[in-house]
Amino acid sequence: MMPANGTEFAHPPQVEEQTTITGDVKEILDVRDVAEMFKCSREKIKRMARRGELPAFKFGKHWYVRKDDLERFLTGRVELRGHLRRIQEV
Repeated sequence: MMPANGTEFAHPPQVEEQTTITGDVKEILDVRDVAEMFKCSREKIKRMARRGELPAFKFGKHWYVRKDDLERFLTGRVELRGHLRRIQEV
């Protein structure tokens, strides 16, 4: 392909590889999903996220947890203590 002025490109323009996130979106849980999973309140999940006790991220006003991060978190907790225990609220 030639530009409008008639000169050739030294190198063809590089097209960045496009990645899709649609597959990853299914792997993201919101606070409601996590609360239902652990049969606790959404506020507890948000509190744990704010304190850094849960591997979560905030997008806008809402907290989310990647499924892979949650699985690693739970595996680490179980391996570390042998069981999951309730975190005492302060």
